[in-house]
Amino acid sequence: MKILEKYNVNQGTKKRKKEMWQKRKEIILPFVSDSLSKIYQDYQRGGKTLGIIKPDKIIDLIIEEDERKNWSKKELKTLKQCNLFINERKPLQKIPYRFKYKFVSNNKTHTLSITDWEVNMLYLNHIWKGDKNWKDKMRERLIDFMRERDLYLVVGNVHHTRSFIIIGLFYPPKGI
Repeated sequence: MKILEKYNVNQGTKKRKKEMWQKRKEIILPFVSDSLSKIYQDYQRGGKTLGIIKPDKIIDLIIEEDERKNWSKKELKTLKQCNLFINERKPLQKIPYRFKYKFVSNNKTHTLSITDWEVNMLYLNHIWKGDKNWKDKMRERLIDFMRERDLYLVVGNVHHTRSFIIIGLFYPPKGI
C-alpha cells in the first residue's frame, strides 16, 4: 500500500506578501518623481509620457456622471476590431461615470482623471452586486483604505501637452 503525501502550498503568507511588495517597490521606487510639476517639465523637455508620483495627501475622490453616455464612432471602431482567435466579442461596457483624485503633491493641489482598470472594475463589481451605496464603498476603498497604504500614482500623458491622467495605482502596505 502506497501512502500519498499531501502538501498544501500557501503562497499568501504574511512573510511572502511582504517579500512580494518589497520586490515591487525595488522596481518602482527608482522611477518616482518629486512632483507632478517635475513630470510636466520632463515631458516638455524630452517627451517623457509616463511618471510615478507619491501624493502628499488625497483630498477627495470625485465621481462625475460622464456626459458621453455612449462610445464615440472612433472608439466603437476600435472595440469592434477582429481578433484572430475569438470569433464573437462581447461589447465592452461603457462606464457611465468618471473618477478623479483631488490630491496634494509638493504643496500644489491637482485633480486628475483615473482610468485605472482596477478602479473601473471596483465600480462594476459594486453595480453587479446591486450595491445602492456604491459611491460610499468606492470612497471607502479609494480614500480611507489608501490612507492606510503607501500610495503612488502612475500617470500618463494624454494627447495634449501637460494633460496627464492616472493610469495606475501602486499601494504597498506602509512600513514595507
